[in-house]
Amino acid sequence: MHNVFSAFVGFCMTAISAWQFPQVLGFNNNHPPWQIDLLVNGKNDPYGIVDIDDFKPGDIRIIEKDLWVNEDAKVFLHLKDVHDFQGLQTEPETEEELSLGPKSDIQNYTTYDLKIKNQIVIDGNLNVPLPNAVSCWIPLGQITKNQHIKVEQSFHFDPAVTNWAQGDKAKFTEVFLAIAADNEMAPETGSGLVWSDELKRCVLKPTPTIKPTHTPKPTHTPKPTHTPKPTQTPKPTQKPLHWPFPWGQR
Repeated sequence: MHNVFSAFVGFCMTAISAWQFPQVLGFNNNHPPWQIDLLVNGKNDPYGIVDIDDFKPGDIRIIEKDLWVNEDAKVFLHLKDVHDFQGLQTEPETEEELSLGPKSDIQNYTTYDLKIKNQIVIDGNLNVPLPNAVSCWIPLGQITKNQHIKVEQSFHFDPAVTNWAQGDKAKFTEVFLAIAADNEMAPETGSGLVWSDELKRCVLKPTPTIKPTHTPKPTHTPKPTHTPKPTQTPKPTQKPLHWPFPWGQR
């Protein structure tokens, strides 16, 4: 048996101009004014499957998308709902999984990079694992209205992967979002993860630091002023009587 790795990665692609809406609102004028109409590969609300087969260890797969907006916009990408599956079992895979146990998590052995308009969003040299780019809105920057912009995603499979991965499959959903260029909103997915521009991956949203309430110092009460006791007036000194007393005195 040849050590052949055959993988299928399904990407359910959803282009939306809504944030956390259950459906694509697109060009029907029913969406709030802060949402921008967006086309992906010329289609509004496209659902498609992209097949990557015979994905051998060390292989690289590139997927390109064409984006178009009808006014200047900020664009975001959300990868979510990653699932892996056991594909057609081969003899080498079955033998290896006797010791490893069932294993099909090929997404954990795939790194991901991303660029738009030849501007790098996630550098391939960072070797960002695909799961670390999942479940947050990745900002793609600002695009100009009525221009076709190319988005390029690359998937790099670990060359050290062994027989356990033969025939395994993975898929995830892909969602695009466009908002007005002057909108300061930072969209969130509800997963608790946000994009870190420093680390170039999704990270836990930091908990806001609550400043402690300032407790005013108690007002110092001055001690009462001591009132001195009044000075006692001494009694007058009695003159001594001298002998002989004057007549009539004793």
